[in-house]
Amino acid sequence: MKSKENYFSKYNQLKWYEKIILNMCCYFPPLPRRIRDVEVNLDLNEYEEKFLRAYNLKDLSQLANKNILDFGCGEGGFSLALATKLTNSQITGIDLLEGQNTVSKIKRKKNLHNLHFLITKSDQLPDNKFDYVFSHDSFEHFEDPKFILSEIIRLTKPKGYILIKFGPTWASPYGRHMGGTFKRKIPWLHLIISEKIMMRVHSVYHNRTHLFEKYKDLEVGLNKMTVKKALNIVKSFKSIELIEKDINYVWKGKLFKNIPYINEMFSGSLYLKLIKHG
Repeated sequence: MKSKENYFSKYNQLKWYEKIILNMCCYFPPLPRRIRDVEVNLDLNEYEEKFLRAYNLKDLSQLANKNILDFGCGEGGFSLALATKLTNSQITGIDLLEGQNTVSKIKRKKNLHNLHFLITKSDQLPDNKFDYVFSHDSFEHFEDPKFILSEIIRLTKPKGYILIKFGPTWASPYGRHMGGTFKRKIPWLHLIISEKIMMRVHSVYHNRTHLFEKYKDLEVGLNKMTVKKALNIVKSFKSIELIEKDINYVWKGKLFKNIPYINEMFSGSLYLKLIKHG
């Protein structure tokens, strides 16, 4: 087996205690990188079911004949599934990163005129345009989540709905979002070890040219979004009202749910449904 120095070019730039963390807490040898063939594995029924579970919906009927925005659409799987199922609705996916090429090909094959992708900032879209705006597993990555929510509110029509689901929440066992680096059997590691050390070890592990020291430096960013922080951001806006909330817990149990912060540590994901005042 190759030594750590052979695998990690900057291994010796780590301090002695950072090397211990890499040796004890990271997978070695590194796990094979999973390269997903989106076109082969893109199951629209699976995306629909995942969407329904995320937003506590029985079916898609309430989204029929609506103008819908997928905010932070990523590869575009949810947008494609909705456009396929809701032929009379207009679906727009927006993101800062390109990655919708495969889905765009499928869109053209299916001749879906009700689906559009935009690679741009949200300020390019007009006010009060969408009946529904949803964000799936993105809210914990936005560098300025309060500003992003203000943009989502601006884009939503009066009496329109905002659906937000994200996770793992920051204080949960795996809120670090580094499943391919740090061993799953070591929960809450990011709450024990400093941000600087976590990121330096992560940078060396992935052979980066520069050793990052902030979670925000990750490709998709990480803003340490807890349940409490998300709810406080929502409460800061008078133009919206929280009408549904659901916390999915990693382990089931009633005792810890009413104990401040302990309940955060066992949370897995958070779902919020908001309505914009008319």
